[in-house]
Amino acid sequence: MAFDTCGPLLGVALWCDGEVTERVHESGRGSDTRLLPLAQELLEAAMQPVVAVQGLAVAAGPGAFTGLRVGLATAAGLAQSLDVPMVLADSLHMRALAAGLDHDEPEQERLVMLDARKGRVYASAFRGGRLAIGPADVAPSVALGWVRPGFRVSGQGAVVYGEEVAAAGGVLCAKPEDPGVGSLCRWAAAELAAGRGVRATEVRPRYVREPDAVKPVPAGAKPRG
Repeated sequence: MAFDTCGPLLGVALWCDGEVTERVHESGRGSDTRLLPLAQELLEAAMQPVVAVQGLAVAAGPGAFTGLRVGLATAAGLAQSLDVPMVLADSLHMRALAAGLDHDEPEQERLVMLDARKGRVYASAFRGGRLAIGPADVAPSVALGWVRPGFRVSGQGAVVYGEEVAAAGGVLCAKPEDPGVGSLCRWAAAELAAGRGVRATEVRPRYVREPDAVKPVPAGAKPRG
């Protein structure tokens, strides 16, 4: 089973007998309470009990701080209760897989961007099916400077900054806001089959931005540096 809560759409997917089914729900207030009910829907449709789940996958970032914590906590809690392994995935890479942006075409340049607010995006560039640059927290203009006109682009950030993408010669892929949770589930099934899972206690989010809140310096303390 796989979870992605890094973007505006949260997703849950289930791999069962070589087939992947998924549910996608708009993120927002209270959306974190939808993850387990969506997971239960998938299990019931597959006529499987929750104890049949043999591994958990989660998109560990980059993405919104709150979304990342919700997805990781839910997946890790379920994995720990079932005593099954987990795999962590790069949220941008999974969106690239979902959009078909990772095909081995040496001359093709691909870009995935998630809206990071404050005029910035979480972005990665791919060339020839391989990660070339990123993931990074940058201004849209910086990410668009990684690729040449004719590139294909996916992710919510590509929609938010659609005018800039068009001006840079980018081509928006179909369903750019697709969280790619189905692709995550297929990828994770192969990872788990190869024995590359980890224990739930080992999972950590993959932030690429420092938190806005900082611990205050006690009165009278000397600043570091």
